[in-house]
Amino acid sequence: MSADNWRDCLRCHREAKESWQRAAAAARGAYGNVPMAEYESLKAAADSPPDVEAETLREDYETWIDDAGVFRVTYKASCDKCGFHFEFRTDAPTSEAAASPL
Repeated sequence: MSADNWRDCLRCHREAKESWQRAAAAARGAYGNVPMAEYESLKAAADSPPDVEAETLREDYETWIDDAGVFRVTYKASCDKCGFHFEFRTDAPTSEAAASPL
């Protein structure tokens, strides 16, 4: 079954940004304290933008009114890359729910 939507995962983006910030801090701290070749390697890593895969967050959702007149919503989001997972479900009776003959 295919997903209803694919989007960028906020956790993956946050973790990539934090990793890049740690690399930049390591390069700044290494300046003048390590051999030049090592510093240049650290600086190159810090100068590279974070590498984040696009659209790794799968979203699946449904909305419907069941036979008893209850409006139902389900939503699931998950990222196979970082393990993020979220589910939401809610039910709300419609004005027809009490009058339903089923």
